Amino acid sequence: MLNNTISLSELVDALEMQSNEITYYVNKHDNSLVFVMDDVYCDEEDNKKLLETIKNNFRNYISLPLVDEYEIMEDFCDEQTKEIQNILNKILNGKSPFRKFKDKVFELDIRDEWFEFQKEKLEKVAIDWCEMNNISIEK
Repeated sequence: MLNNTISLSELVDALEMQSNEITYYVNKHDNSLVFVMDDVYCDEEDNKKLLETIKNNFRNYISLPLVDEYEIMEDFCDEQTKEIQNILNKILNGKSPFRKFKDKVFELDIRDEWFEFQKEKLEKVAIDWCEMNNISIEK
């Protein structure tokens, strides 16, 4: 193996960026991060070649887990005052909760707390995932 560690901050960034259309993988050979877009959304040749490489060498690549951002928002609500819980829970149970939640967090001036909470949750996911896959983390 060329590099036996992976950067925690890079993993957290990848977890944040990952979606149903974008999948991040760790190349087990060198612990590098690569991402591919679902071919329904991307027809670029490089993306197709990388996707084919991953499919043909699936033992060398591990996909990062999808993070349930909605669950993280719910957990954040649980740690707020009753008044803020009520406001945020109403948003989470309505239409377009992701954008409205983030807008309300800014409006309520608790964005720093939200970003720190989210970062800690994503770090925990990354650390647990690395432990499960025997990957060393560089903090």
